[in-house]
Amino acid sequence: MCKVYNSVGCLTTVKSHLQRHNINEFNSLNEVLNFQKSFSALKQQIISSHEQLIEQEKSTLVADISQLENTIKADKAYFESCFLKDIEEIKQKIIDLSTLDNLNIVQRCINHVKQKLYKKKVQELESSLNSKVNYSIRELLQEHDYKTNRYCYITSNFRGRC
Repeated sequence: MCKVYNSVGCLTTVKSHLQRHNINEFNSLNEVLNFQKSFSALKQQIISSHEQLIEQEKSTLVADISQLENTIKADKAYFESCFLKDIEEIKQKIIDLSTLDNLNIVQRCINHVKQKLYKKKVQELESSLNSKVNYSIRELLQEHDYKTNRYCYITSNFRGRC
């Protein structure tokens, strides 16, 4: 006959191993065995819930990207019209200066210099119009790029599973 010492050693060993790995939800061997039996169903449930979350994120991203595109178009048109309005105001100043008559020589020289300065300013504003408009909407463009990249990542990496 043999003597058995520490008959629950297996359970103690399993529980200590689980605790070392921060798994504290099992209190008995039956719970571990039940988990083992239901593991594939739990795994499939987690996968399907995350697939749903990914699909929701995709649809949200599509809506956000569409809304951002509309906002970018509207803001771009607004800022462009504001900058063009400023340019037209300066051009009007040039026209007003050129129509002044009956001025003495000093006033004519001053007007001529002012016209040159205004013309130079108009050229600078016209040449930098696109960069100023893009700078004004840069945050929207960055957000659009981020969401577009995220959407592309989701569609390319989760296509077969979703």
